[in-house]
Amino acid sequence: MDGTYESTLDLRIPAADAIIVVDRPRWSCLWGVVRRSIFYRRKPRPDAPSGQPIDIAYLRYIWKYPAETDVLVNELIDEFGRYTSVIRLENRNGIETFISSLRSGAIE
Repeated sequence: MDGTYESTLDLRIPAADAIIVVDRPRWSCLWGVVRRSIFYRRKPRPDAPSGQPIDIAYLRYIWKYPAETDVLVNELIDEFGRYTSVIRLENRNGIETFISSLRSGAIE
């Protein structure tokens, strides 16, 4: 699954074969949003629905994510995904290593 969409996690978590949690520092997430908004200033962003604004509410959501939403996500994983593999990736190197292992067939 991609995206948090808290209201449907109770449906998506039990249906998942595995849960991949990308746990990046909030400053890194904010920088990525700012960088993409500059790069895609006059073009549609491939990482967001058409017309999704990057506004104060969105930036606040990212900033508060570790203290608010991440707690909820972990509770829902514990409740609905107790028999589902959970993979946590915390940095770019871990993400790239994981993707490489998928491509090489080391992880199925």
